[in-house]
Amino acid sequence: MRYLALAAICLAVSAAQATSQPNFPCGGFLAGNEYDGGGSAGQTYFQQLQQWSGWGSCDNNLCSGGLGTGNGTCWIERYQRYPSLTGASAEIYDYYAELVNGQEMGDNALFFKKLAPAMTNDTLYNGITSATFYYSMKVDSSAVNNAQALEFDVFQFYCQPNGQGGCTAVYRFMMGTQCDLHPKNYNGIIWEFWDPLGSNGPWDHSYNEGNPIDCSTLLDGNWHKIILNATMNLSSPQTYTFKTLKVDTSEYTITGATYDTPTSGDDPNIGIQFQIDVTSAGNGYHEWFDDVRLCTLTSGCPTQ
Repeated sequence: MRYLALAAICLAVSAAQATSQPNFPCGGFLAGNEYDGGGSAGQTYFQQLQQWSGWGSCDNNLCSGGLGTGNGTCWIERYQRYPSLTGASAEIYDYYAELVNGQEMGDNALFFKKLAPAMTNDTLYNGITSATFYYSMKVDSSAVNNAQALEFDVFQFYCQPNGQGGCTAVYRFMMGTQCDLHPKNYNGIIWEFWDPLGSNGPWDHSYNEGNPIDCSTLLDGNWHKIILNATMNLSSPQTYTFKTLKVDTSEYTITGATYDTPTSGDDPNIGIQFQIDVTSAGNGYHEWFDDVRLCTLTSGCPTQ
């Protein structure tokens, strides 16, 4: 499981500028391949984000949680023709076999993409109140035994203006979700929601009056289309609320999933993340994601 507390991110340019690149290692706190940007002023709908350059990554326990020390074997490669839905999916991989006191330890590999150019205009997308995150994903057969969790996040680092061109505080709206494949205190392979400050956290499985959403189908090796919608309250108390989760043809209204938002040292920005967690068995697996989109409109976002 990862603790999102220090998932700091610096990142990329538009798909029009992107060129194919070989896979690269993601070890350490932050790999040296990320750079900022990609979005344009006034943009509210971002498409095919899996093709955009500048994805960052890490597998250090201070960044992505878990027990990794940055020595894992993990990478991302874009423009994969197979398997793919659009002809250009992104593939991520993680394998970890570091011995700690004679025991092979698991690893968490985080891959992230920010959309605003943090070095030039931090507040380009500051103050959004709704986010709809679209993606299709699949895993290989090794994930059945080797995956601990499949994580998918959309975030806003919100600058509360101080009236002088700065921030009184930056709030971390981290709308994190994961399919937990190895639950310890409850039955089933289920969706969980990130609750950084609450008593149900950090991963909440008590929403919907104790009737969680099954996610075991994500392991069947097929493509699955997922749409997550969440809203943000920017006034005190700053909270975010998970509204709906659609998995293939099944749509769920999420109840009891409003969480408090912590302050952070992040630069204001918005973006998305994918993370794959490996079990302590020390074996790896692959995940592909495709047709990745983000809509920040409060109404009028695509339904598919």
